Amino acid sequence: MVAIQVNTGLACACAGTIDASVGIIRYHEVSTGRHEDIPPFPPSAGNATPPVRVMQFPPAQSANLIFKSFPVTPGADYELDVPLSVSANGERAGYAALVFLNGGEWVRLDRVWFHPSVRNLGNVVTNADGRFAMELPRAVVDAGSEIRAYFPGSASLGSQTVTLSQ
Repeated sequence: MVAIQVNTGLACACAGTIDASVGIIRYHEVSTGRHEDIPPFPPSAGNATPPVRVMQFPPAQSANLIFKSFPVTPGADYELDVPLSVSANGERAGYAALVFLNGGEWVRLDRVWFHPSVRNLGNVVTNADGRFAMELPRAVVDAGSEIRAYFPGSASLGSQTVTLSQ
């Protein structure tokens, strides 16, 4: 079973409301080739769901969002790909959980902890007016990521940081 858990066990959203986005999670057993795509929404009858789920988790409120249960091969090595974006205050506030069950009883819990997401989108040069343009990767746009542009400064200009929240 795959779930997102916040403010449970060792996780604490102690630094304010946490913003997170999760895409389609992928489980793959290396030795058997078994593969599961886990959408970030519960299944719905015939309705298309977006590929990214945007969530907010208030402090002191627990969340256990179960996405999908599926069979696995006992003892098989696996890879779990969790496309996850978390706000800067979300460090260890929660995790994506892969729960191994036997007859409905939890036998093992593997976690992918929340960590703030930082990705360098590239370097640009400003024009004479101090403006620049950059094409954003589609995944960054779809995730609703917060984007920061940083200029370290020069001999004649001070440093600047600009934040864009989508």
